[in-house]
Amino acid sequence: MDILMKRYLFPALIAFGFLIPASAQTTVFNCSTFATTGTCGVGGGQNFRNNGSTIKPSPNITFIPTGTIHAAGVLWWYTPVNIQQFTSTFTFVPNGQNFAFVVQNCNQRGCGSGQGNTFASGAGCEAGFYQAFDGPPYPNNVFALELDSYSPLTLNAPFTYSSAQIYHALQSPCLPNDNGPNYTPIAKLSTYPVNLTRGLRDTTTGHKYSVTVKYDGSNLTIDMYDVTAGGVCPGDACYNYTWTNVDIPALVGNSTTAYVGFTGATGLISLNPLYVDSFSYTEGSTTTQAATPTFSPVAGTYSSAQSVRISDVASGATIYYTTNGTTPTTSSTRYTDPITVSSTEALKAIAVTTADAKSAVASAGYTISSLPSVATPEFSPAAGTYSSAQSVTISDGTSDAAIYYTTNGTAPTTSSTRYTGALTVRSTETLKAIGVAPGHTNSAVASAAYTITGVPSVAEEAYVYDTVAAGTYAYDASSSGKLTMIEGSPFPTSGSLVGANGKFFLTQGSGHVFAYKVESNGGIGKLISKIDTQLYSGSECGSPQDAELDRTGAYVYALLGGKYSSDKSACSAIQTFEIGSTGELTFKGSTNAGDENTVLPSVTGNNKFAYSLSSTEGGGAECCHFTSFSRESTGVLNVINAHETNPAPRPGKPDYSPVSNPIPDPTDHFALTVEPQGGGLRQLASYTAESQGNTTSTNTWENMPTVTDDVYGMVLDPTGKILAVATGDGVQFFHFNGANPVTKFTGVIGASGHITKMAWDNHGHLYAQNGTSGAMYVYEVTTKSVEELSASPTLIPLSRYSSFVVRTK
Repeated sequence: MDILMKRYLFPALIAFGFLIPASAQTTVFNCSTFATTGTCGVGGGQNFRNNGSTIKPSPNITFIPTGTIHAAGVLWWYTPVNIQQFTSTFTFVPNGQNFAFVVQNCNQRGCGSGQGNTFASGAGCEAGFYQAFDGPPYPNNVFALELDSYSPLTLNAPFTYSSAQIYHALQSPCLPNDNGPNYTPIAKLSTYPVNLTRGLRDTTTGHKYSVTVKYDGSNLTIDMYDVTAGGVCPGDACYNYTWTNVDIPALVGNSTTAYVGFTGATGLISLNPLYVDSFSYTEGSTTTQAATPTFSPVAGTYSSAQSVRISDVASGATIYYTTNGTTPTTSSTRYTDPITVSSTEALKAIAVTTADAKSAVASAGYTISSLPSVATPEFSPAAGTYSSAQSVTISDGTSDAAIYYTTNGTAPTTSSTRYTGALTVRSTETLKAIGVAPGHTNSAVASAAYTITGVPSVAEEAYVYDTVAAGTYAYDASSSGKLTMIEGSPFPTSGSLVGANGKFFLTQGSGHVFAYKVESNGGIGKLISKIDTQLYSGSECGSPQDAELDRTGAYVYALLGGKYSSDKSACSAIQTFEIGSTGELTFKGSTNAGDENTVLPSVTGNNKFAYSLSSTEGGGAECCHFTSFSRESTGVLNVINAHETNPAPRPGKPDYSPVSNPIPDPTDHFALTVEPQGGGLRQLASYTAESQGNTTSTNTWENMPTVTDDVYGMVLDPTGKILAVATGDGVQFFHFNGANPVTKFTGVIGASGHITKMAWDNHGHLYAQNGTSGAMYVYEVTTKSVEELSASPTLIPLSRYSSFVVRTK
């Protein structure tokens, strides 16, 4: 998250390339428990102030009690503290909704019932520090680090994992938003590997978590771990993230002091309590490290002795090093001249400044090898100019050599795509490859440039529609993976994207569903029809929270929620609208979808049934199940009582539960992720929808592939044979085999990074968008190979509202 801000000069000395703190650390308070009086007293006249409604010292803080409905809780240290640099540690037990560490000097009417140490703001997704409806003026001078167990990571996405994010005034923590004014939603960050939920929003593990927040005047770092599960930071079970260029003093009213504390909120009935067990705050910073030394040449494998130089950017710093892999100290060898490395060894070094500030340890491993090199790969046909697309094979003369290649002219590494079969070169591009084999050094880089003159370089394959806050951008997608913006973009559309069926483009917002004409060039034309969802049955549950186009392109399903039944239970409904031949929208019926945790259902390929993931009533270890629907010939969905048979667990271990929405193939099968009840490794499973709507999986714990917890989405190709899984590092592909177990196809592909949205066209192309940069990657996928196309990626506009759909021509 980028924050544009005025930078302040702190009373600190910049010298010799490192920062000397302005003052020593000072502990303001350190409360391992809370009471009604004393240093850690809570209440009127005490050091901690609350809003008097939902916080009770016990000796921990019952921040949000069980049964609370649509309320916000706050806890403030009564006196402003220095916030130029600080460290704060607290422990809490989440309740499945929202909790935030907040720094603020809120001082106007929009700050709720009070200001400063009595500030309390919006309930529900507004998390107690944000408010969109009571102004102007709105809450000001607020900085918050929110931990969210309820919202999805991006707008209009399903819930996948608990999250963290930082906010300042007028930035909304609500995803999705309430379709109200003054919302600027911000994408959230998965807290993997530390999950505050049991895999579904509004659930909690009931565990205690420890959080440490450090701020050095520019960088804000969070370290979080599960105390109950035995976690620790640093370590594999630690969530660590650093936000850079953060100016908290500027964000809280250009002040060096502010109030610190917590806010929390619930929108639905809180099924679990939110506790705060401890809280400490220390002013000042411990940042005194010198810059880390660097080595030249860099670590690696070399065929001859190397002369290694060690340097440091801190002027006057003294460098100490070791050559045996041990950690250096000021008693180690002092660096004065280049080091000759003539055999395999590990160098380590530290830098020490004249003020005795020590750097982190730098390491570099050098391998001096006399091993033979792998033969240089060869291309067939050879590089050259051709009048048609070419099928290019890559071979290597070294037995058992693995080949890695690139198609964009960059040098390949072992992180590049591994060669598995012939590559189709349809347009001008340069292939490069290396060979890798055990007992050998890597080959030289082989390169082959191909020029294709006889085929169009931009053969049109599909249209890509990208809806952002400003409207909808439309693109021609070529066979090379290039996206060319269609003239007129962004086209004026209302609300968020629903889908496109070739003739019409659908969106929803402000309680309506909209249908626009699709022009012959793929552009979006005039509004053809709109329909008010609030005029029909189902609206008693609220306004549309999401909507989607069914696989036939003939019906729109809208999920309505946000209101409560007369007994104060959550309410959700699914409305069905038919799209006529001229684009007119007709209401066909609605069904009560049960609790509000229900998401839009997935319709099976044979159009007989639909299924969505829901939480088990009352929570508990079982967590999740399917809500099942039958589908009438009119497209209307009706809830049915169907039986669910999950994969067979390991003997003596808990049963499996589904933890993601089903992804259907063209027949009666679907893919999803499952997890042992109570938590454990996530695995990919296949299910079958039987003739009466019952769902069955014949998979077992032994034959289901494992996936990481940070799965941001899954899509099956139109043939139902290839399953693409988006992770925090890229895209991984699997073979989907109907009722039989899913099988691994590839590792994580390419350098596409944090993929949050994916879609297929009908030509075997997967479009995958990076949720951070907006880059759209295009892969050509067959049952035997995966290849990133030559013109991929294309950088397209990205906003917090961004979503896209692909429509084959």
